[in-house]
Amino acid sequence: MVYLMPGHGMTYPGAAQYAHDGFEDIASWVYKQSNHVGFDVEAFGKGFCADFGDVHRQLCFVYRDNLVHFYWFLRRLASIGVDPVSYLIGSGRLLSAYHSSGLYAALYVSGCASWDDADRLATGMECERILRDVERDLVGQDIDELRSLDPETADEVTREAVRTLIRNARKRCKHVPDGPETIERVFRQTTGDVTPQDRSILQQVLRGKLICLSGLGPRPFVRQDVDRLLAYCHERDIHVDLSVINGPDLHVIGGSALHVARAEVIARKGYAGRIPFLVSQVVIEGAPHTSRFQEVVRRYESVVDRFFADGRLREPVVPFLSRYGKLIVTAEEVREEVLHLLDQTYDFQAVCKTAIRQGIQWVLTGLSGDQSPGRRVVRANLMDAAMGEGRIDILFASTAASAGGNYHERETLLELLARDAADTSSVGARHHLLDSLENLRGAWEEGLEKKRQSRSFGKLRKESYESVPAVVA
Repeated sequence: MVYLMPGHGMTYPGAAQYAHDGFEDIASWVYKQSNHVGFDVEAFGKGFCADFGDVHRQLCFVYRDNLVHFYWFLRRLASIGVDPVSYLIGSGRLLSAYHSSGLYAALYVSGCASWDDADRLATGMECERILRDVERDLVGQDIDELRSLDPETADEVTREAVRTLIRNARKRCKHVPDGPETIERVFRQTTGDVTPQDRSILQQVLRGKLICLSGLGPRPFVRQDVDRLLAYCHERDIHVDLSVINGPDLHVIGGSALHVARAEVIARKGYAGRIPFLVSQVVIEGAPHTSRFQEVVRRYESVVDRFFADGRLREPVVPFLSRYGKLIVTAEEVREEVLHLLDQTYDFQAVCKTAIRQGIQWVLTGLSGDQSPGRRVVRANLMDAAMGEGRIDILFASTAASAGGNYHERETLLELLARDAADTSSVGARHHLLDSLENLRGAWEEGLEKKRQSRSFGKLRKESYESVPAVVA
């Protein structure tokens, strides 16, 4: 079984690498589609970590870049004589998973939504408007809370939290003139309302935030420590939630900028118990996978239900794993997965444990670079889960187009897949699949539809996937 993880966090070089690997058409697609939301194409093409703006723009980038990785994989299979459609769909060799906004790529890969519909769900005008409007309202509340603080009577945690906000604005919001100074000015303001100019600046620097709490080796900062921190915060009306479980000692929490800064101070000072080995800022504007986005979900439900009612969100042809490690097999489960992506915790540990139990053999990750932090997280969690099940036979590779370790791992994996494909009579690639993105798309979508027509989806049960050998991609 090939286990496909289309993306874990952002892959900054992304499609730019593939432009040097005979893949210019797909790289160009990412550039063109992302440019309309202010995506910094030039910086992206040079491999720079550009400023990606709000959460919608980041979501757009990650979703589309994940599809770049996926289609690069299909083209590489075709180039070595493997029919990727017959092998991955017809022979049932694929199990897909996702991380965060990688869900939208998983919807397309698994046949739950068309290319255009997955795009609309991820980056459509309604999605953009809802995210923008809700975040604007939430930031407005955050500004009012900052303004209401009295610097003379505020507790030490709050004062240090404001200093943290100022430092973060100075470090991460260099594109916003007067950002740190405005935070300081509004905090110290004791009369009157926030001026329109100050409010405009704060709307750019006080968005929801995420921080990662970690403690490795002899100083693990485990789930119990995180729960203790969250409970301590909630008792004091500091509203932060668990956002992502990236490992047994790697957790992400999120909420409003001020409340997350307070939680960070509490964690660093050990007020709630053990001190994390490392507290690091997550470079995302917004706080996805937390209750901060409940209003987004409430407004977005009508959009998702319209897709569901029209049959544009369907049961998967290729199984994929949910954000909490459940195998998604029905249209109703797909709806819930899409609807609650933003307001419920993403549990990558559970995803990995389920993948191992499904019998995965080969793991392909859509990550860039030998030292990608996301790549290390994927490997560590899957290896932990595998050891728990007595498995030591899993092989890893990345779609990263760079040389070195990535290249050797990838060529080894492709050789093994070619042998397996020969055993399943999935050889003899159609050479036109090498010609263009449109040919690859057409072949994959045709394969999904044929598989769908051959099944009775009304009676589909989880047991039908229990023994599927696959590549996780």
